[in-house]
Amino acid sequence: MKKISTNRLTVEESISIQKLFYNILDWSTLADGENEDDFLLACEIWHASFSKLEPELTKLQELLVAKRDIFVHVMMNNRNYLAYEYLMKSLVDAHAQIPKKWCDVQAETFGFTKENGKTVFNTDKISAFLSDPANSKQSKRTLISSFLRIGIHNDRSDQTNLISQFIRFLMQTTDQHLLLTKNAHSSYRSALYALVDYYEREENSIEEIGGIFEQLFLRNSDVFYNFLSTMLKAASIRAPIQAKKYWAYKRQCSQASERDHITPDDLTSVMSALFSLRDFEGVSAISKNHPDHYHENQLSIFLKVSRAKNDWKMLQDQFEAMYGKGHLPYATHYSIVMNSLAALGEKTDIDRLFNQLKKRNITPTPSIWGALIKCRIVLNEFEEAQTIFEKYLEELSRTASSGGSTSSQTASIYRLMMSVKLKSPNKKEVLTFFESSLDRQRQEDVVIVDSKTVTKVIRYFEEAYAFKEVQYVREICEKLDIMDEDIYCSLIRAYSRFTQHEMADNLALEAHHKSITPLMSSRILKEQLKNYRHWFKNRDTKEEKWYIEARSEQIIKSVYRENTSKHDLQGLYVEVERYFSDTFQVGFAFRYLEKIKAIGTPREEAYIPLMKHFASKNKIQGYQKIIQLYKEMGSLGIKCSVHSFKFLMKAVLFVDQHVNQNFSRSEKLLESILMTNDFQFPGSNSRLLEKEGGPTRTAKANIDHVATGLCQVVSDYLRETPGSQAEKAEFLVDFLSQLRERLDHKMKLQVRLSVYLEMGKLYQRFGNLQAASSLISNGIAELNTFIERYIEEYPVPHDYNFEVVIPRSIMRNYRTLMYLHIQVLRQNRSSPEAYLEIAKNCERNNIRLNGQDNNIIVEELMKMEKFKAFDNIFFITENFLAAGNLNEVSLQRHLQTLYTLFMREKCKVTSTSRLKSTYSILNDFYNIGDLEQLKKGSRENTSGRSQFVSALKSFGKRFSDVGDYDINYVMKNPEIFFSPEKRLTSVNKLQPIISILLFRYLKGYTRMNKQKLFLLMDKYPESIECLFLSQASKFRTETFRARINRIISPPADKIESFLERRIRTRRALRRIFKSDDDMDRDTDRDAQLDDHIDDYEYQQNTTDQNHFM
Repeated sequence: MKKISTNRLTVEESISIQKLFYNILDWSTLADGENEDDFLLACEIWHASFSKLEPELTKLQELLVAKRDIFVHVMMNNRNYLAYEYLMKSLVDAHAQIPKKWCDVQAETFGFTKENGKTVFNTDKISAFLSDPANSKQSKRTLISSFLRIGIHNDRSDQTNLISQFIRFLMQTTDQHLLLTKNAHSSYRSALYALVDYYEREENSIEEIGGIFEQLFLRNSDVFYNFLSTMLKAASIRAPIQAKKYWAYKRQCSQASERDHITPDDLTSVMSALFSLRDFEGVSAISKNHPDHYHENQLSIFLKVSRAKNDWKMLQDQFEAMYGKGHLPYATHYSIVMNSLAALGEKTDIDRLFNQLKKRNITPTPSIWGALIKCRIVLNEFEEAQTIFEKYLEELSRTASSGGSTSSQTASIYRLMMSVKLKSPNKKEVLTFFESSLDRQRQEDVVIVDSKTVTKVIRYFEEAYAFKEVQYVREICEKLDIMDEDIYCSLIRAYSRFTQHEMADNLALEAHHKSITPLMSSRILKEQLKNYRHWFKNRDTKEEKWYIEARSEQIIKSVYRENTSKHDLQGLYVEVERYFSDTFQVGFAFRYLEKIKAIGTPREEAYIPLMKHFASKNKIQGYQKIIQLYKEMGSLGIKCSVHSFKFLMKAVLFVDQHVNQNFSRSEKLLESILMTNDFQFPGSNSRLLEKEGGPTRTAKANIDHVATGLCQVVSDYLRETPGSQAEKAEFLVDFLSQLRERLDHKMKLQVRLSVYLEMGKLYQRFGNLQAASSLISNGIAELNTFIERYIEEYPVPHDYNFEVVIPRSIMRNYRTLMYLHIQVLRQNRSSPEAYLEIAKNCERNNIRLNGQDNNIIVEELMKMEKFKAFDNIFFITENFLAAGNLNEVSLQRHLQTLYTLFMREKCKVTSTSRLKSTYSILNDFYNIGDLEQLKKGSRENTSGRSQFVSALKSFGKRFSDVGDYDINYVMKNPEIFFSPEKRLTSVNKLQPIISILLFRYLKGYTRMNKQKLFLLMDKYPESIECLFLSQASKFRTETFRARINRIISPPADKIESFLERRIRTRRALRRIFKSDDDMDRDTDRDAQLDDHIDDYEYQQNTTDQNHFM
């Protein structure tokens, strides 16, 4: 703190302190009140940072001030106004470079503090703000909403009083009618959703609302029933199951009243909730029971029901029930019929009706124009949709000039057109229309660009890897103050996909404090946990690993304690299930699957993590589990997509190949998958598509999302099943032709890459290396072009130490294609120049290949004459391989220390002569000298066992994710724990044979000239060090292996794999140690080693590992 207060910090130190400050804040918010000291520490850092305030802010002060609103929200959530007044308000009042923000207005107006656990707030200040005519209607609404949202979450003891006060504040505004269901009242949405969540808890009853209004003497007034309508509308969106309770309660209250307070909007809300729950019969029944409350808005719900049930007669019956036969208003009638036809893509009928309508001089309503556009969207005729939209704008202009009101009619048409633009590959066109929509919104004073539209735009730019555009959209949202939970989650997803994990994490912290349920939102926690999962795979340091693990475990703990909101709880449970399945804790994963089933009918995504886990095992037991999961999905009525079918196909292929000995089931499954997605089974005479018009609109709409999975399914089937190359090639061409047709010959990058990869694999299997090489080269060329453009368009931040980060999915595709490319090069016996080109491309584009490929490239480049590729070779080893070897050296040194402590413990209970004969092979390898001296030291050192335990704990933290090592296990199983054949699981290291060849290569280049070697050590320090250290340990390892070979000989008829040698070494060591104190062990333990070979496996914390996430 002293150094911070001096204001003499480097830029790097300032950035580190800023990150530490917000990490501490973040940790304190998710600690469920356990880490209040973290909040106090954050306050101390802030105070020290601003203890000396000059006219110009220091770098650290600038960094902290830039995101100080997060700190202000933490203070409000902690109900600590004194901290705000002392640390923040004084700064804002005193310094011109720290402007007052909306969060400051909220903090000062609320004045939240705690007394005996209850929330205390400044009623007078809030009332004064609401009565001040200088404050806008919007700001008053936002203030009241924030008051309830913050208060109800942080005070579990006096929430009824907060709700009562919320209603009192509403009565002081122009919204005193309490009917807050219009778009103009969207500012109240977060507060109303927080109320819905509050009454969703079992201990809270919605009848409490009546009691609150009774205390306010408003129980029998219109405002009470208006507020119930407001809550019913909010619940129909937020928690449809709860909406039925609000509907029942309002009906009960209304029946006890002198007049009917049920409104058509109430009926629409409950019908919408029932439709969300897929209770289609309930929608019809509740409508028939309330014929006095029909409204045109309800027709859109019936339209959705008819579409879902494919029952259009029911829709016509409803029209006649609502309006009477033959009495439906002309424009309304046309609108309903045309929208029904639009959903089916019946363009001819819609155009005929539109022309008929014009001849009868009926003015088309916006809904009718929308039907014309919607039909073109269904048919993927986007240019025609654009033409119709332009005609509508002309009509709109004429209407506006004649004084007609067009504001509320414009929004739906613009949103429809946004869905058209989002089909375009032209990012600039999408951005231009987005901006024009914002301009129209400002002109018309109507909400066109809502959060749903923004999330679609962000998703579009995310899939296009348009980082700069995503940043631009975020800036607009922040400027317009429309950031909500939906937009935050979309941005977190996008940043995570761009491999901007820290940025996503920071945004999640901000989102938590501004969410409807601060720090408890299941949706934000889900995105946060997903970001940690991907971040773990891309981590660079141990510090990042520990941070990610700690934060992930904290979220898991919150979920376990059920300290999360119920909204989208299934999505959060799925992410927790994925966490456990990825960490090989399958039992816990199944528990969360059961929790998901207890909530309601699971979605398909709930089964994907377990299917993926069992498929990765590539064993019959795992594939049988996948088939069982698929049958369970069928029994629950869960519709499967290609995402689960691709795992099922792997399972059926494996079973057909190893059990059934024929592939009839695989063929039927593939035919079913293709038929489900409206594809024909290539080469089949039977037509799976009954309609001559080709694929259905659903298939066309979803093809972008399933194309990659379909390519993988077809590729797996063709690779594993028998048949001639010609037949398979014909099958492949037929499938790809259909795919191009479905995509209108416009394949997205991800689909093209999937085609290149899967088809390249197939042609390699067929032995057609030329075709395989051509496909793979095309894919790599596309990726090179994409990466160059991505780097060029990358939004350069103002942060220190800026570096372009390539998105992980692009890197994964590049590595996969390059792996296949290298395999084909080796099969073609290509020259080293081809590998040199790969090395240069990867270096230029900052691409990191896997360790196996890098070893192959190094091996091939060493074949070039005159050491032409020397720098390329050592660039690869220095940046991608040498660190792994040095970690193995560190592992061996730690094991040597632990073995010394182990022998000390053994000396206490066993004679030195026996230890010398029994453990001589390990004693020699680990360089154990005089055992008598060691025994003497063990007698003098009374704390030897505690030292061993401490050393094992330190070792486990450094080299393993399985936790602390048990000393008793180590003492009983030295052949497992101290086996010299133990290695780090990372492939990012020089393989032993490559290390030997590279050392010879280095000798040839330097001729062991010391001056030349010293220069190289400055340039490639880790590479040179690891090569010399590997040579030093080479003789010791060879001696050990020779002695093992004398105990159990290696196989003479084949080359032994590393895993087989490791098993043989353990068995040989066990034979020696059987003479020791473990004679009573099971005689079949050797056989068990094959099944449990990975017990207590050492694992390196490197980026290619996925044992944790």
